[in-house]
Amino acid sequence: ALGNPGQRMLSGVARSPGQGRTDVVNFLENRQAGQGRDVSGILADALGAPDTSMQLDAALRGQRKTAADINYGAARGGAGAVDVGPAISAADEHLAPGLVPFDMPGGSQLRDDSVRGIVTRARSLLTNGKEQLSNFDAAFAAKKEIDSMIDSANPTQQGVLIPMRNALDEQLASASPQYSKARDVFKQQSQAIDAIPQGKIAAQRGRMEDTIPAYESKPQDQQAAFRTGYADPLIEQSQSSAVGVNKVRPLMADGPQAELGAMSQHNGPYQPGAPDILSQRLGRENTMFETRAAALGGSKTADNLADNAALNIDPSLIGHLLSGNFSGAAMSGLRSVGNGLTGNTPAVREHLAQLLLQRGGSADLGATLGRVSNDLA
Repeated sequence: ALGNPGQRMLSGVARSPGQGRTDVVNFLENRQAGQGRDVSGILADALGAPDTSMQLDAALRGQRKTAADINYGAARGGAGAVDVGPAISAADEHLAPGLVPFDMPGGSQLRDDSVRGIVTRARSLLTNGKEQLSNFDAAFAAKKEIDSMIDSANPTQQGVLIPMRNALDEQLASASPQYSKARDVFKQQSQAIDAIPQGKIAAQRGRMEDTIPAYESKPQDQQAAFRTGYADPLIEQSQSSAVGVNKVRPLMADGPQAELGAMSQHNGPYQPGAPDILSQRLGRENTMFETRAAALGGSKTADNLADNAALNIDPSLIGHLLSGNFSGAAMSGLRSVGNGLTGNTPAVREHLAQLLLQRGGSADLGATLGRVSNDLA
């Protein structure tokens, strides 16, 4: 609250012997040790991300499975026959005629390449060459198997399996009005799950001109997942940084400030138009680090002389503090240099340390000032 003048006064106490020095060092070191926890809490609160990305991912996948069991169960209940012909045709585009294995001298054949082999396997789920599936449950099971194949396939294999899967998916929707609804819900929930790693990547690299529009274009459920992913690496960094490192400093750059400002405007006190609480809280954390650095960090001889001189306390300092004029108090403390007052004793420094580290109300402030006045007398 006293700004740089108050920091320099505190530095004088911290560099002089006595209980005041011990109190200042212990207070500032303990507060700095909790900065990682404080910054993590600020980010989690502002971004609406109480869970880790792994926790949210598991929760969303569980919700998706529960909804899928219900919705796809209803889709099977009123389903008709499924025409798997379009899916088979999509497979045949990659199987004939150019990709059919040809005989080698001696009766051997060239082995199927990876694309042909996986497409042949997917096609065999729908037909044996003479008959085709028409039962909805069997066709739906084949579609899920092809989905699994796509998940584990390489990009080239995926490129030929996805059109086949999509063709089968459309025919399933045509055979059951409820299937289309179930599919849309599953897709929406999947997109929310996919937004988690997107947010994590955005926090690690990229420009704010890309990140902010990408976030704002998403629906609310995906924005929430994106924020959780975005918060994860920032919180991890603040938790893993060594004690003594300013954990809020990486968040003070233009990019993170703009991105955090856009993402924090989602609920409660962080809604658009409200005071920029996030910047205020991060700014206070940064000021607390600077106070510790000014009080306990290395200093030049001239600084030490000025700090010790600043401990000569002007009576007007007490009046400014009692009236809440902290800026005036700081200036009075500095102007007291050379005006003849000498109160630089261990007892005064101890009380001054309590005064500068004051967090209480006016009653506590008055009691501390009273002790300082008695010691000066």
